[in-house]
Amino acid sequence: MRTLTYLNQFSTAYNGIPANADVEKRQIGQEILSRFPDEFVSFLYLMPNGTVYLLEPYTRQQNLSSSDLSHRDYYKGMIKTNNTFLGDVITSLSSGRNQAQLIVPIFDNNNNSIIGSISSGLNFENYNTILQSINMGNQERLVLVDSNSTKIADSDKSRPSSVLNITHKDNSYKNLQSFKNALI
Repeated sequence: MRTLTYLNQFSTAYNGIPANADVEKRQIGQEILSRFPDEFVSFLYLMPNGTVYLLEPYTRQQNLSSSDLSHRDYYKGMIKTNNTFLGDVITSLSSGRNQAQLIVPIFDNNNNSIIGSISSGLNFENYNTILQSINMGNQERLVLVDSNSTKIADSDKSRPSSVLNITHKDNSYKNLQSFKNALI
């Protein structure tokens, strides 16, 4: 994962490298997605500057409106912290669906600099299922929200979050002391 062997084939026409380039990394991404379909919806390899090297499934790479993702909060958070980072809810450029990206930096062992990153889009349906499987009392409810108060999952089966391009912002979460405490 530390080398970008096919970087010379990068093109904005492909929003990364072509489908038949760096097959080994693509196969790793495909294997992760096939082994963990309930957890992840995409596998993304970014160059150190936040540009897409490859994205699986490849159809998502083809659908990107830009290969430059350096403006995304998950990329900025990883660069700022030099660590794994979970971004806020976004509407994926490549699928039109809500997701959050979990990004992990890849370091050069010699000088401890970031030489790339691997990121996966999280499957929100899984989080609804988890929260809805918890046996809670009638007056209890669990809601998982990001730092912008966008709902990720809900234990109330009548109000689950959606993976569709729908915003689930509810400013009332921002007024809760528990929400404020979580942001500190």
